[in-house]
Amino acid sequence: MRHYFLLVRIIAATNKNLEKEVEAGRFREDLYWRLKIFSIHLPPLRNRLADIPSLVDYFVGRFCMEYSKTTIQYVSDAAINKLKSHVWPGNVKELKNAIRRSVLLCSGDVLLEDHLIEIESKSDHANEDVQPEQLINELKEKMESLIPEIFKISETNTHANIIEIVEEILISQALKMCGNNQVKAARMLGISRNTLRHRIKKYGEKNNHC
Repeated sequence: MRHYFLLVRIIAATNKNLEKEVEAGRFREDLYWRLKIFSIHLPPLRNRLADIPSLVDYFVGRFCMEYSKTTIQYVSDAAINKLKSHVWPGNVKELKNAIRRSVLLCSGDVLLEDHLIEIESKSDHANEDVQPEQLINELKEKMESLIPEIFKISETNTHANIIEIVEEILISQALKMCGNNQVKAARMLGISRNTLRHRIKKYGEKNNHC
């Protein structure tokens, strides 16, 4: 009697932090460890705009074959720039649908900016109210992508080093936004002017020794 075995390889993707989901009891720990063989952290599309031209070429070729539209030979620079200026809340899936629409609309051999309907640039959102939760989530995503790099260059005292990096940037940006007015900058940061002056001196001396 012959026995046949089926080998199955599973590739899973999620926009959740599974370690935190396991800790909170919202994801099975045994399933997490079954899946966790190789993990790849992929930043959101808005943080890797350099990938957009390659993704566009792939999707244009794919949908041209799917819809038998062999005439599209080129994507205009204006179209690529518009795609790069979009915030992409839907990440690659949103880009995929945008290119699908544009291929269907394009009747010539060049995919133009006008074919990219329902795509807005960052400037189009400039006057919209941004929710604090959205800003916090974006900040967390950026920090999650940076922390592994910080660990690589800081093998000891990592916590203190991260705090110093963040504090130095906060002080620098606050001073810039307040026109180097230390009283206003201290008020913005929620610290006393003396504390601010001490920090400015501290980081100034640190940078002078680098």
